[in-house]
Amino acid sequence: MIGRPIAKIFPKILFEAALFRYDIEQEIVPFEINGEFFFQNSARTIRNGVEFGAGIDIFSSLKMKMAYTLSDFIYDQYTASSFYYDSQFNLILEQRDFSNNSVPSVPRHNFSFSLKYEKKIFQWLIGYSQIGYWNVSGMYTDDANSEKTKDFAVVNLTLGIDISHDPFNLILAGGVHNLFDELYVGFININSATGQFYETGAPRNYFTTLRFGMDF
Repeated sequence: MIGRPIAKIFPKILFEAALFRYDIEQEIVPFEINGEFFFQNSARTIRNGVEFGAGIDIFSSLKMKMAYTLSDFIYDQYTASSFYYDSQFNLILEQRDFSNNSVPSVPRHNFSFSLKYEKKIFQWLIGYSQIGYWNVSGMYTDDANSEKTKDFAVVNLTLGIDISHDPFNLILAGGVHNLFDELYVGFININSATGQFYETGAPRNYFTTLRFGMDF
């Protein structure tokens, strides 16, 4: 008796979860000096994590998706050359032990969520709207874990129509990425000797999409 009311509200519910562990020998680690990129190896890296995903059809027209990843990536054994500039802008080379430090440029928490609403206007025409939310925790910028980015969250919005008339299909959509114009780090220059780690993510921007398909 309990299951039937739930099935009416949530006609489809899908869940998936996974645990993972990778032991990586001689992982390639980049570093940068004056815009030139080089590579060296860590002796051993351990990557542990949990992944969770869910998709829920709320009624028949509203769909929700979410995904979450917990990443615990560390250098188990790692002694390497470290390059940095001192206050006199002299390039310094040191041998340093980074064992048990977190792997840079990997967020510990990564969460995404979306809601999509669909409305059948005609037999061959469906209108839809979708809002997406993406939240990422801070990431270390170098093997020494000397600096960490701030957490950030980005919201995206899409409106579109889906036209299907066998054998043709046409999707026309438009929307906005980074709706609230969040300032965030989009890319990290790992192990930059000059400390120029950050490249900003895209500001608020608008897009249109046109897709055409045909079944043979």
